[in-house]
Amino acid sequence: MASAAAIRPFSRLENDVTGIDITFAIAAYNAAPFIEAAIGSVLSQTVSSVEIIVVDDESTDSTVDIVRRLMAQTDRLRLIQSTRNSGPAASRNKALSAARGTWLAVVDADDLVLPERSRHLLDLAQSTGADIVADNVERFQDLSGQSLSTILQTCCQPYCFLIDAATYLQHNTMFTAEITLGYLKPMFRTSFLRKHRLTYSEELWIGEDYDFCLRCLLAGARYVVTSGCFYRYRVRDGSLSWRLKLADTQRLIAAHHKVMAQCPNQGGSFNRAADSYVEGLERARDFAVLINSLKEHRWRDAANSILARVDLVPILSESLYAHLSKKLARFIESRGRDGQGRNLHLYL
Repeated sequence: MASAAAIRPFSRLENDVTGIDITFAIAAYNAAPFIEAAIGSVLSQTVSSVEIIVVDDESTDSTVDIVRRLMAQTDRLRLIQSTRNSGPAASRNKALSAARGTWLAVVDADDLVLPERSRHLLDLAQSTGADIVADNVERFQDLSGQSLSTILQTCCQPYCFLIDAATYLQHNTMFTAEITLGYLKPMFRTSFLRKHRLTYSEELWIGEDYDFCLRCLLAGARYVVTSGCFYRYRVRDGSLSWRLKLADTQRLIAAHHKVMAQCPNQGGSFNRAADSYVEGLERARDFAVLINSLKEHRWRDAANSILARVDLVPILSESLYAHLSKKLARFIESRGRDGQGRNLHLYL
């Protein structure tokens, strides 16, 4: 691992004719409560040569009105409106097609980026010759703003490391204790994406960023990550990435087999990681079937699922514990004040 302190400053490439270092792509759907803060955080970057493309996925709230109001205040913001709700991957593809920056950065419509993020990532890319760069992600609570955790371990000194395709698969296998690299929000060299004709898989509504990164790596991308934490991921009840359904797992399995068919013979470590990854997806698929049976009170089907896969029992126990803990926290919050707004003391 190399120290981030040794990274040389970024200088604009000679063939950059647009003068735009980074295009920020924001896919938005009913993001009215958050979109202004997300855009504001991008406009606050210490690197001034950025543009923002918001792709609205046919929102039914005031998202478009807010973006248009902000467009009147800056020429660095553009809006693309979809004619039908097509999902985040389709929105990212629209932004990629219209991007003028040397780099493409993906920011979710309810997340935030710290002002120095772009400078750090550009310096990292310049120093390492990377095609993809990413930083650490801090998860924070929506309502309170409280910091919850980071995706990567932090320490007293920042560090950076290289990710290959096998490592990326290993660190995205479901139901393991490994860190999940798919939650990082990378920045991509636009020329690399266009040279290899890489676009997002639009059939995926969850896991589209993971799938895109994996295909970039298999196309030969150099991916470097820093432990520096400049991206803030908002944790809220309505976050799409926290809801994995049966159809989602089936689409991810199909996408994985498609990638494997297009890129055979990657070597032993990659093939072993790929096998483990698909086993994790199949476990997630079977778990989704079990959950559906429980929700619909089909007890016999649920029992058969457990008998067929006893490895689902600890996953179910952990899921139930998390669900009950969340319900208890909401109960405490709702009962923590009386009708006059005075704090009540609850003893458990």
